[in-house]
Amino acid sequence: PTSLAVVLDQLEAVKAFQALPEAESLAAANKRVANILKQAEAKGEKFGEAETGGFKEPEEKALHEAIRAASAKAKPLYEKGDYTGYLVSFSVLKAPVDTFFDKVMVMVDDERLRHNRLALLRDLREAMNRVADISRLATGSWLSSTATAPSTRTATITSSRRPSGSRSPAAWKRSRA
Repeated sequence: PTSLAVVLDQLEAVKAFQALPEAESLAAANKRVANILKQAEAKGEKFGEAETGGFKEPEEKALHEAIRAASAKAKPLYEKGDYTGYLVSFSVLKAPVDTFFDKVMVMVDDERLRHNRLALLRDLREAMNRVADISRLATGSWLSSTATAPSTRTATITSSRRPSGSRSPAAWKRSRA
């Protein structure tokens, strides 16, 4: 992040997102996506961009379209620094994400289809985690309601605007300890 103010805005956005009824389900799905992608990469899976014509099931097509629509709405909010609005924009993905995981098998034998589904999940993860790693919310509260008693769970705040050579949030935290 370029400034502490941005980090604080992002923390407030994550707290607001966490209060949404969809947050728990989306955080769990995000964690599942992270695990699937990690396992696929460990197996040497290589996949490019998700191709609209490469989807087979209506649920994956619906998720792809929902990600595109939510991202289109969210992008200008992020650019304005409205991180709360950005994260809230993705709350509409709860139903298509849940349906996708109920109806679609990602790791199928058909390599092209599998790679397209993995690319779709990567798109989902990248879109939802531009402000913070939402999967970190999956196991409970990452920040207590008081500033003096944070829990041991933390969300990783991310920003594409961090200047090169600046310290990472973890390095900054270690220097403050």
